[in-house]
Amino acid sequence: MSDQFNEESLNTENAPLTERLDTDIGGMEPEAAKEYVLSFVATLKTTQKQKQTLTEEKKLWQERVLLARNKQENELELKALERVSEIQSKIATLEAEEKELAPKVAVLKEQLLKLVRAPQMSLDAENLLAQLQMIVGEPDKTAEAFKQEEADIELQNLKKKLDQEKESS
Repeated sequence: MSDQFNEESLNTENAPLTERLDTDIGGMEPEAAKEYVLSFVATLKTTQKQKQTLTEEKKLWQERVLLARNKQENELELKALERVSEIQSKIATLEAEEKELAPKVAVLKEQLLKLVRAPQMSLDAENLLAQLQMIVGEPDKTAEAFKQEEADIELQNLKKKLDQEKESS
């Protein structure tokens, strides 16, 4: 058999699609998850800042439209209107991106909190035993001692009873 891929191995039509959502951080290490969430937050903040900058630029160009209109500079007014339209288009794109990112960031932050607060799995047997003892508590040695003492007394009583039965017979 050849070491190269054949066409059948590349055919994914019948393979089930298990696409991972970009808001799913399950199975990630806490540090990697923090970096992942931080990248989403940074993208959202950058988008919001760009939108704010473009909004201010749009106001400037709208003032230029009015100025050109008042001076009856039709050509300048048209160019300024085109610029306002271009900026508004960019703002609309950024608003759509912000509307998509904001809920994702909220979900990711919530999942990150759960992930960070969740107890970390460990393969260290001594550590696992210590964690279990913290959860369950130490065994009640006093109750065990009383049970042993009661068993010893009962055994002594049975021995006496047997000795008495042997003497009477």
